[in-house]
Amino acid sequence: MAAFRRIAGLIAAILLIAMGGVLAVGAPPPLGIALLAVGLGAAVWQAHRLYAERRDPYDLSRLWETEPERPSEPDEEEEAMAAGEDDGTLYCHSCGHAVPRQFHFCPGCRRQLT
Repeated sequence: MAAFRRIAGLIAAILLIAMGGVLAVGAPPPLGIALLAVGLGAAVWQAHRLYAERRDPYDLSRLWETEPERPSEPDEEEEAMAAGEDDGTLYCHSCGHAVPRQFHFCPGCRRQLT
């Protein structure tokens, strides 16, 4: 709705141009031409205002216009890692493979896992 309010003046100017065009062809041409001129002037002015009001999405002065997002609740895995619980994964210190605890040898370098 706010976007419509910003462009409402431009829409009104375009309607004024259309009405002036219809009247310029119809009954009294001076009135139609005057409405065309006023409509064109209003459209140019409204377009200039819209162009001047556009906002840079990377403007840092707008950083605190919205409230910061609340942090999400930590997952169960994150809580387990923070509590120091072991997830049953062994890591090979020579090649960096991570394997489940039931493996006794690294599949990458064939060294024994401890």
